[in-house]
Amino acid sequence: NGLHYWAGSSARDVLTNGPNNWIITGDALGCPQTITFNSPPSKIYGDSDFDISGYASSSSALPVTYEVVSGPGSLDVNTLSLTGAGNIVIKATQPGGSGYLAAEPAQQTLEVSKKVITASSITVSNKVYDGTTTATATGGTLTGVLPADIGNVSLGTASFDTKNLGTGKVISGFTLSGSKAGNYTLTQPTGVTANITALAITVTAKPNQGKVYGESDPSLKYTVSPSLANGDSFAGALSRASGENV
Repeated sequence: NGLHYWAGSSARDVLTNGPNNWIITGDALGCPQTITFNSPPSKIYGDSDFDISGYASSSSALPVTYEVVSGPGSLDVNTLSLTGAGNIVIKATQPGGSGYLAAEPAQQTLEVSKKVITASSITVSNKVYDGTTTATATGGTLTGVLPADIGNVSLGTASFDTKNLGTGKVISGFTLSGSKAGNYTLTQPTGVTANITALAITVTAKPNQGKVYGESDPSLKYTVSPSLANGDSFAGALSRASGENV
């Protein structure tokens, strides 16, 4: 038969039970309690500060205290401010009192999604073939950036559809750069094109090449300027003016 006793403060209790004269001693510290922490709704970067006090409660009805364990958020008492996109881990605690033991802390994770923004009036420079799809975007107006982040978010890189030369090549894969870029998702612009033109190269025979009269021609050596793009090569050989005389 279990024996239970509770008291509001530490005390020494002595109980004599029945004819067996069992003696039970101990410090009675208080009643246990639990915390129920409901999941807060997901947010979007840029949403207003909000009160989280209603999301956690203790079985003792004693007030719960919150703290940010990790993630892009800060608390002023019960008001949570979103400082970026990502997951915010929040802990609720109740230290005990009024006859109750401290509760086991409870945690919830609040997801803060990136804010969607758009870009317009983008110009992508034409370029000479360089063996890559990298495109350089200039200008562009970003719409939806928070006032506090203006100057810390800008257009980054973009890409041609292929590395090969052509006119009116489609540009895609626009990225964002800047210290606050990680808080935003860019809606990809459409209808942006640019050209890739051929890279002019010069092939020059190396000097002081020759052979002994009557022998077959050697493989003639040459240099290429500028160097070919990484991974590119071409086939062929130099020829010389006809004749065998010294």
